[in-house]
Amino acid sequence: MAREPGRCAAGLLPEIPPGRVRLRARRVHRVFTASYNGEIVHRTYTGTYTVNPDGTGSTLLTDSNGDVTHFDIFIRKDRDEVSYVETDPGVVSSGYERRR
Repeated sequence: MAREPGRCAAGLLPEIPPGRVRLRARRVHRVFTASYNGEIVHRTYTGTYTVNPDGTGSTLLTDSNGDVTHFDIFIRKDRDEVSYVETDPGVVSSGYERRR
């Protein structure tokens, strides 16, 4: 199924270890729910993310349907919130996640 605008995803917040944020690449594996043209789907994804010392970073994710997405991420200093913007051409997707 082709990716369409209007996609909403959850589960992007990476597990940042305690202490300083350091430049490093890490792997991630999560579950998400999305809406593709009104059809709700549940998928998993795997990928990598890199976080710079200033809390900015990027992700490259591949979901269980084979769709690949790229995001710029922005992590707050307290590591309890991340904002993200998808950088793939023709797609508008952004949001934030906060730990409880």
